[in-house]
Order: sequence, then structure tokens, then C-alpha cells
Amino acid sequence: MIDRKGRDELAAALRLYMTGKITNFEFDTVREKIVYTSSDKTIQLIGYDLGYCYDDCKEDFVIATKERWNYLNRLLLILESDGCLEEKSRYKKWDYPQAIAGIAFFSFILIVIKTGWGAHLFFYTIPLGVLSMLLAWHVSSKQQKSFSAKEIALTPFSSISSLLSIRRQVRNFTKLKYPGESANREIRSALSSHILLLPIRCTWLLFSPALKYDQQKRRELYF
Repeated sequence: MIDRKGRDELAAALRLYMTGKITNFEFDTVREKIVYTSSDKTIQLIGYDLGYCYDDCKEDFVIATKERWNYLNRLLLILESDGCLEEKSRYKKWDYPQAIAGIAFFSFILIVIKTGWGAHLFFYTIPLGVLSMLLAWHVSSKQQKSFSAKEIALTPFSSISSLLSIRRQVRNFTKLKYPGESANREIRSALSSHILLLPIRCTWLLFSPALKYDQQKRRELYF
């Protein structure tokens, strides 16, 4: 189901944000209202992604790398078209990181059986948490390297032909020019990012034995 009104409103708000006419907080207010009230799956997926494109702790105007800026333009193109995004989960074959995680999980189960349930288990979960973080970092780095420059430049389009097909559909589409002043700005410093992630990492250290199936989600465009 295509929510034309919702798409137009989100696209208009995104253009205002990208041209520096509204702040990230003002854009976030509009984005949330549209995403939470629309039944259009494409609006929901794009709205979710847009939530990671700015700082939600500090009010500021648009900050984006050239790569991120081009991605925002592609999202604009989809919103102004009748193309739809569909999210599909793809389960991968298990390899050694999953095997290590599985061994660690069952080791924790054995520890619980041998020593019983109690606060003492946190002494075991902390080293398992460190192992879990290292595995997550390794898998994430591996996945990032697997993306080609072409795939990054096309996301969320699956091919050049699908991008061109949507572009021909929206004849009056205007791509927004990258503002040079954004090149030397960052959403937040590395230190601020680490501080914000500290509660999550502490929880990760203490409750790492929760095992999760490895899956990748790919967003595909159809029209």
C-alpha cells in the first residue's frame, strides 16, 4: 500500500532538513509522526534508516559525508516515486564465529549446571562478553569489506537499471547538491559515541550468553 501523502510529507521534510531550513530535532518530530501513523512499509523502512542519520542528543543542522548525502538523495528519489522497499532476511551458513559463540554459550550452561544460579555467574559472563564483542567486531568488519563500492553507491537499489527505471518515473526529481561545509563536520566525536555506548556495552558484558541466530537483512526495491 502506497501512502502518497505520507511519502510527500516525509520527502518535503527531508528536503528542508538537507537544505538547512530545519534542524535535526524539527525533522525528527516530523519523521516520527509520519512513520508511526503510516501503514506504508517503504515509509517505515526509510524513516527507520533516517533516524540514524543525525544526532538525537544535540540540536544541529544537517551533517553528512558525501557518501551519506548521496544515500539521502536516493531515499528522496524513492519517496517521490511509486517504488517500494521490501526487507528480506537471509540466513547464512554457520562458520567459525558462530561455532565459537555456540561453544561459549554451552560452556556457560555447563557452568550454571555445575555451580548453580546466582550473582557469581557475572564473573563468568564478563569474559564471555569480551569474547562476544570481539566476535561481533570481527563479523561486522568482514561484512563491511564484502560490500563493493558499486553496492554502496547504489544502496538501497539492487542495480543501476532499477535506479534508472525509478529515475525515469520521477521526471521532475531534483537532486540536492552536497554542501561543502558538511565535509569537515561530524555528528558526534568518537569520545561522545563511546560514552553513549557505555551502558549498552556494560549490559553486553553481563548478559552476553544470549545466543542470536546470524541473519542479514537486505532491502530490495520493486515497483
